[in-house]
Amino acid sequence: MSETLSQKFNEKELKLSYWFNNNKFLLRKQFTIFLIFVCLGLFAFIAWQSFFYSFNYQRDEINLHNLALLNNPSSNYLNINQPANLQISTVQALSGRDEGYDLAAMIANPNKNWLATFDFAFTGANTSTHWRQGFTLPSEQKYLMDFGINSGPTLEIKNIKWEKLNNYQQLYKKRYNFIVVSQDFKPTASSSEPSRANLVITNNSAYSYWNVEVKIYLYSASNLVSDNAITVNEWPAGETKNLQLSWNNNLPRIDSMDTFVEVNFLDPHNIKPPTGQNLIDR
Repeated sequence: MSETLSQKFNEKELKLSYWFNNNKFLLRKQFTIFLIFVCLGLFAFIAWQSFFYSFNYQRDEINLHNLALLNNPSSNYLNINQPANLQISTVQALSGRDEGYDLAAMIANPNKNWLATFDFAFTGANTSTHWRQGFTLPSEQKYLMDFGINSGPTLEIKNIKWEKLNNYQQLYKKRYNFIVVSQDFKPTASSSEPSRANLVITNNSAYSYWNVEVKIYLYSASNLVSDNAITVNEWPAGETKNLQLSWNNNLPRIDSMDTFVEVNFLDPHNIKPPTGQNLIDR
């Protein structure tokens, strides 16, 4: 009986060996094809996942960036790192001299920590004035002026340069302290005499300046009707100056007068250093 089982087993082994021997090339080919499909499937899966990872990563980066801008305490990201444009009003033609007009245009610097320097000129179709250098301190609002100009002017500004200041308030408190002790406007008593404004101003800061401009604005019924300016070359610290400005043109009844002392205390070249010292840095 055992011989019969052994014989049957040997016959099965022989048949299996015979079949394998006859089909081994086919099996190898099918196995190879199977491995190729497995590799292609893995490659496609990896490529698919990489594509979605890249897409989702870019989307998440954009969302995180936008979220940071919205929720950051300094959400004015662009405003902090880039200054806003200067704001300029239309030009006002005021009662002038020498058959011309005195011109004034309000300029405002809306930035708290940016100094603006530039060149400006009042120009028209048939005339233009010389280009002058100007500046606006952070958060400053003031008039740009010129005198005795023909009609039809516009204000042009070019070569604007910005400088960011991280300690402006400290510099302002330390370097700008001009006190208008008194101001008085006396209208003309006759056509042969000019109107005059008398000023007493003290540089109460510890800094001396090479160039300081004092501007006068005259108002009638709350409207600006005339302006004037005088440049003081070299104004020592602690010194009081008596200044007088005059108008030879006819003026309406003046109700009020404003005095503005303009000095670029942020320009080291405009600060007169003490004897024996170099330029004062910021």
